[in-house]
Amino acid sequence: MEASSETSHAFDDEAWTAYKTAVDEMMTSTRVLKNDKPENLEEAKAALLSKNLLPLNTTTTTTTSQLSGTTTTTTIAQQTRDQWTTQAADYKEHYNLTKQQFNFCMRVLVYLGDYCAKRRITAPIQVAWEKLKESGIIPAENAFSTYMYILGTDNACRDSLLEVAKMHDALFAPNEKTVTLRIKTLIAKNEIAQAEEILSSLKNISDDGDVQKLRTFLPILDHYCANGDCKSILRIYRDMRESSRVHFDVDTYTLILCTLAEEGCFSANASPIEDAAKAGFNATCGPMLFDQLVAELAEDLLELTEDSCRSLSTSLSKSICPKDLVDEDQLPLLQNATQPNSSPLVVGRTKIDLETALCPATGAKLRLINLDEEQRQHVHDTLIEMAELQFLEFTKNRKHPVDENGNKGLEELTKFSEWLDNREGEPFTVVVDGPNIGFFGYGSFHYSQVKAIVDELERMGEKPLVTMPNKYIGPSFFLRKGQHQRLADKDLLYIEKLKEEQKLYVVPQLCLDDYYWMLASVSNQTCSRQGQDLRVPVSSNEGRFPGVRPILVTNDQMRDHKLDLLEPREFRRWCSCHIVNYNLLKTNADEWEDRQVKLFPADFFSREIQCNPWGENADRHAWHFPVTEWDGSDRFLVSIAR
Repeated sequence: MEASSETSHAFDDEAWTAYKTAVDEMMTSTRVLKNDKPENLEEAKAALLSKNLLPLNTTTTTTTSQLSGTTTTTTIAQQTRDQWTTQAADYKEHYNLTKQQFNFCMRVLVYLGDYCAKRRITAPIQVAWEKLKESGIIPAENAFSTYMYILGTDNACRDSLLEVAKMHDALFAPNEKTVTLRIKTLIAKNEIAQAEEILSSLKNISDDGDVQKLRTFLPILDHYCANGDCKSILRIYRDMRESSRVHFDVDTYTLILCTLAEEGCFSANASPIEDAAKAGFNATCGPMLFDQLVAELAEDLLELTEDSCRSLSTSLSKSICPKDLVDEDQLPLLQNATQPNSSPLVVGRTKIDLETALCPATGAKLRLINLDEEQRQHVHDTLIEMAELQFLEFTKNRKHPVDENGNKGLEELTKFSEWLDNREGEPFTVVVDGPNIGFFGYGSFHYSQVKAIVDELERMGEKPLVTMPNKYIGPSFFLRKGQHQRLADKDLLYIEKLKEEQKLYVVPQLCLDDYYWMLASVSNQTCSRQGQDLRVPVSSNEGRFPGVRPILVTNDQMRDHKLDLLEPREFRRWCSCHIVNYNLLKTNADEWEDRQVKLFPADFFSREIQCNPWGENADRHAWHFPVTEWDGSDRFLVSIAR
C-alpha cells in the first residue's frame, strides 16, 4: 500500500458529528492523557479527526469459518496480527506519529467504548470501528466486547457488529457470545448457509469445542422452526445432540416437538421426512418418530412445565385431532379408561393411582426405576470421597490437629461400609436417621421418638439400624446456642438396649453422620444377604411398604449433599426408591408410650418421564410426564395411535 493514498469515507454526518464530539471530550480526559503533554499530540488529534481514511492493506473479514483441515486458531490469529501490524506501520508513517502518539490514539478509541456504553449511544462507535481498522490498533479482548455490546443495541449497526465479532474471533479464541452474535447477524441477513458453516467449522478446532453450546445453535434452530423446515430441524437437532456441550432445556424440546407436530410429522399417515434416517432416526415420521424424540428428551429432562404441556397438547391436536381441539389454556383431565384403538390421540392431564401405579385413562402401569449398578457404585464411592473432604474441611482450622494423616473421615466411613458388607446375621432393611428423628419437633433430643419409629418399623416386619453421632450417646452434651442437655435414665437405658440388640451404629466424633445412613442405602451387605433380594413385591401382604431395601427413614432434604452426590436424575431416582418420611404426633401423656407414628412410603412409581405399553398386545405406547407445577401423582399423558 502507498502510504500517501487516502480514500474518502461517506460517514453519516450525524454519526461523524457524534464521534467528533466524543473524541474531543476523550482527548482531554485524564484517563486518556496520562503523562502525555497536549502540545505533543497535534498529529495524533489530526489522525483521529481525519475524515479521509487510509485504505486497508488487507481484508478484515478473516473468520474461523474459512478454516479447514489442520488450520488452527493460533495460525489465523498470527496471520491477522501480522496484517494489522503492517497496517499500523503505514498509519504511523502516513500521519508521522511517534509511539507515544500512536498509543494515545489507541487509548482514545478504546476508552471511547466505555464512554458510549455509559451513555448508551452507538453513533460514535460506528465511526470509531472504522478508525480502529484504519489505524491497525489491536485493543485488548475486553474492548472488543464493549464495542459488541454497544453495536448490539442498534439493528442499524448489524454489519459493523458482525465485523467486530469476526475480527474478535480472528484475533482471539471464539467464544459463545461472539459466535452467537455472528450467527444471529447472518440469519437476519438470510445467510443461513454461512451461519451453519461457522458452527460446522468449530468441530475442527479442538480449542473451540466449548463454543458449540445451546445458545449458539438456537438461532439456526429457531429459523428452521419458524419456516417449518422439518428436514433441517432434524439435522440441526442431531448435531446438537452430538455436541457434548449442548444441554437441552424444556423450551428447546417444546419448540422442536410443537413445530414437527404442527407440520403433521407425528400422525399415523404422515409422509416421511427427507434425510431423517441420515440424521440418525430409526423412524422417519409418525408416532414412532415422536417416540424416539421423546425417549431422547427423557434422557435430558426430568419433567416438563405446565406451559410446555399446553403448547404440545395444542400442537398435537391441531394436526391429529383438529375437530377435538380444546381451549389452549386448558388441559383436559383424563379419567376413564379407553380402548387403545378408540382414538388417534389421547392427550391431557391424568392422576396416577398411588396404590396401583395405574393410569386411569389408559390402564398403563408406571414403573419404579431404581439406580443401576454403575449409579449405585457411584453413590457409594462419592460418599467415601466426600467424607474425606468434609473431615479435612471441618478440622483444618483447629488449634490441635485431630488426625495427622488427614484420612480419618475416609477411614471411618470405609470401616462402616466394610462392617455392613461383612457382618453376619439378618441384613438391615431400614436405616434410621437418629438425630433427625430425635430432634423432630423439639429443640432438645428425645430418644422416645427414636424408639417410636424403631418399634413401628419392627411391627411392620423390618430390620432397622439406627445411625447416631457419638455426641448424642453420652450422658450429657451441648445443644445449639450454648444450651446443655442431660439425658434421662430412660434415654440411657434405651441406648444400651439398641447396642445390645446390635441396632445402633455410633458415628465417630467429627464425622458427618449423614454420609453413613446415605451410604447404607447402597451397601451390598454381602455376607448377611447371601444373594437374597431384599425388595418387597407389590403383592406382599406382610404389611410392609413395597419397593427396594434398605429404605431410609428421615425428613432430611439433603440440600447440602445432592449437587455433589449425584446428577439430578440419579438423585431423584435414589430419593424415590429409598427415602421414607415420617410424622410423630405429640402427646400430653408419657412420651415413651403409645406415640402415634405415620410413615410415608418411598415412591411406588418414579417421578420420571417414562413410556409404558398400553393394551393387551402392547400395541400402543403411553407417555407420562411429571410436570413442575403439579402434585406428585399428576402426569401429562400423550399417546398417539400407530
